[in-house]
Amino acid sequence: MIQKREPSQNQHQPEPNSELRSQFELLSAYLDGEVTAAERRQVQQWLESDGKIQKLYARLVKLRHTMRSLPVPTALVPIEDTIEQVFIKLNRTRWRRLSLVGGTAIAAMALAGLGSIFSQNQSPVPQLAQSSPPEALMVALNKPPIEIPKPAIRSQKSEVRSQKSGVQSW
Repeated sequence: MIQKREPSQNQHQPEPNSELRSQFELLSAYLDGEVTAAERRQVQQWLESDGKIQKLYARLVKLRHTMRSLPVPTALVPIEDTIEQVFIKLNRTRWRRLSLVGGTAIAAMALAGLGSIFSQNQSPVPQLAQSSPPEALMVALNKPPIEIPKPAIRSQKSEVRSQKSGVQSW
């Protein structure tokens, strides 16, 4: 069951964790020199009066000093050599792709050539054109094989009436 949290009288005050987090961020920015003059005065006031902030500040200074004193790893291979190797590998991949496509096209052409040689020297196109002629088509213009009904003729009066009334008859 979910319980509703009653509104407290101190809603405008931030929670302790968020206040500590904002103090930590401001201290870190103070160490990096990224604060305004008002924020600098605020941090200096905290450092003069608050023991927790003094301990946190000392830990941050020590952490910053330790991080700066860590040795920077040196590259085993110069960066120029690494870049050159990357481009060589890219070119090699491009040539492999190109040779694969070219080889496939050559193989398809060879198969088509062999197919035309072994198909008894006849291609399918002329065979289709040499098919037997269809039965004679008889067209009777004057005497059709079935009687074609004549369309019904409407009088002009009925058309005028239907146009005036807006009704169309089909």
